[in-house]
Amino acid sequence: MSLMLFWMFGITLSTALMIAVVAFEARFVQFSLAFVFVGFIVLAGLRDQRMLQELRAYPSHITASMVRHMGIVYGWAAAMIALLYMTLLEWPHWFAAFFVMCAGATLCLFLANIIMRDLTEEAVDRRMSQLVRLIAKAQFGVTCLIFGGLVTVGGKAAGADAWAGVNLMLAAAIGLAAQSAIIMFFPAGFDFNDDLDAVAAPPIAPSRRKQDLGAPATGERRKQNRGFARPKTA
Repeated sequence: MSLMLFWMFGITLSTALMIAVVAFEARFVQFSLAFVFVGFIVLAGLRDQRMLQELRAYPSHITASMVRHMGIVYGWAAAMIALLYMTLLEWPHWFAAFFVMCAGATLCLFLANIIMRDLTEEAVDRRMSQLVRLIAKAQFGVTCLIFGGLVTVGGKAAGADAWAGVNLMLAAAIGLAAQSAIIMFFPAGFDFNDDLDAVAAPPIAPSRRKQDLGAPATGERRKQNRGFARPKTA
């Protein structure tokens, strides 16, 4: 519950600060805030990845966590774009940017739910490794191209009030490129072909636990008790 409250407080604070900064048309401050909030989401994903690796979780669980944080970046940018252009600014093409961000968030969350099914089925789908890395490579290339295009002609060609949306998409592109690079170049924990010894060992059975604690085995007990079953001779 505390983690959910923390996320709710962060989203509320980011929304309030974003509206205040855009109202005063502080463009550089608005981009800095967007970059800070996106960076916070990326660092939260890295923290969860490290924690799951220490717990020796399924590789699919680690990958699903990172993909889910990608969806949070997309969703946060989409929510900020819709909020700013429905209340303060006017940009005829803001709906297209909102749709792209919503599509990215939906795809990431859907993919994370598919990956998480390995936990319920207690199996590892090795084909998901290729799919996740292919998506990470494609997303890395696309976000780099979008970042270059937005820096070059984005703000000037889009319109006077497009600067807020362009800044949000720039910050989101940087965060998504960083998350994709983590999966591509630091695959520890994301490799579905790893041995399944990453899963926690099953509990010891009761019979084995008795043997490990020093109790005699079943065969040994039978040998010890055979003398008591023999009839005494005169």
